[in-house]
Amino acid sequence: MTHESELREEYSKLLRGFLESGDERYLYDIENISKEFVRANIGPDYILEAHLNTLNKIVSEFPVDKAVYIYNKASEPLFNLMVAYATAYHDYIAMNEERYLREKQLADELNDANRNQEMFISIMSHDIRSPLTAVVGYSGLIQKWSNDDEKIKRFAEKIEMTAMEIDRMIESIRTYSRVKKGNSKEDFDEIDLKVTLSEIFEFLDEKIQVHGTKIERRYRTDRDYMALGTEFLKNAYLNILDNAIKYSPKNSIISVTLDDTGSDLKFGVADHGDGVPDEMKEAVFERFTRNDKCGIKGSGIGLAIARHAIESHGGKVWIEDNPGGGCIFYVTVPKA
Repeated sequence: MTHESELREEYSKLLRGFLESGDERYLYDIENISKEFVRANIGPDYILEAHLNTLNKIVSEFPVDKAVYIYNKASEPLFNLMVAYATAYHDYIAMNEERYLREKQLADELNDANRNQEMFISIMSHDIRSPLTAVVGYSGLIQKWSNDDEKIKRFAEKIEMTAMEIDRMIESIRTYSRVKKGNSKEDFDEIDLKVTLSEIFEFLDEKIQVHGTKIERRYRTDRDYMALGTEFLKNAYLNILDNAIKYSPKNSIISVTLDDTGSDLKFGVADHGDGVPDEMKEAVFERFTRNDKCGIKGSGIGLAIARHAIESHGGKVWIEDNPGGGCIFYVTVPKA
């Protein structure tokens, strides 16, 4: 039984009770039920129909003179109901208008906060990157004019690498802010995930070579894997693969899968690292959270970017244990 029919039945009982007993307590209950009609978004036409249907059933049991009396008597509860309904509806409109204004104020404050955050990140990026450029430049000069002093060269290289790592962290924070902001429909375009992965492997090639990692592509390369995506989706896959390389032992194998599951495309990255404990499988997708920081450089923001990017595409990301040791990151996104 729907809520509308339940209210209609309840009103019919109250009306019949008043007409049979004349007890004015029924009028009080009728006034209260009017608020339920308003909350259920039931209009006066529906209420009047319920009133007349109930009244017709009652008077059909009596002769004409008695029926006329009952019709006249029934005007009082109907009047009470309509007045109470009008009052409740007025209060309902006022309450919703107040809530709308309050929500609009909160939305405006949130937009201002987002704009201030964007401005802060932009200023931070510019003001920090300017001296970082100088640091990288001067460290290069130190290396050049070190007169083959290996110790000085090594220190200068560390300075340069640290400065470049700070620059990457700033870019990650900017990316995270943009991902959190969300995408508009105009940002989406059809992309082939097979092509996207090839571009990522090319970008990570130097890191793959240095780490001695072997990438095992376990998916068909003679077909397309089309999805609706933005630049952030590519960034998500990049962060997940980069994370797998970081946490895998050197000279190990990383298996990459890409499957068509019907409505979705399922991407998987299996490594043979130390794995992720069950209690950390959700936490690693939060900002600045990492399972094990020992010997691993980075802010821990990459997987947070990946999750927000994937979810903004209507997809999901999660971690499972790799039966051969390590873990498997899975990503699903809707097909184009």
